[in-house]
Amino acid sequence: MESLAPRAREVLTFADEGLSNQDISGALFVSGGAVKPQVGALLTSARPEQPRPGGRPGTR
Repeated sequence: MESLAPRAREVLTFADEGLSNQDISGALFVSGGAVKPQVGALLTSARPEQPRPGGRPGTR
């Protein structure tokens, strides 16, 4: 978590507390459109790579 930017840490903390994207955006005084991509990026980076059927792991 130390490698995350300060704002990403804030978003992650709020998401971990169960806040919705709308609640997070209100708490941080930003638009919901600014929070959604950050939450998505955090979830994507937290998920381990899964091998895809018929392909190499991590290929799309």
